Amino acid sequence: MQATDSKEPISQAISQHLRNQQEDGIRLLYAYSRILLSLATNDAVRHYRNEGKVLVEVEGAV
Repeated sequence: MQATDSKEPISQAISQHLRNQQEDGIRLLYAYSRILLSLATNDAVRHYRNEGKVLVEVEGAV
């Protein structure tokens, strides 16, 4: 019975998510959030690469 109860909020969230992306929904908010996520991901990758070089040097020295 718990599996059924936990699926209901998930299906409601998916339904709301799909409604919000329709023409009369909040599509600009989704576009804005995708842009922010893309920028944050690129920054995180760049930061990781810079930090990774330092970590490799430290590991090689030990």
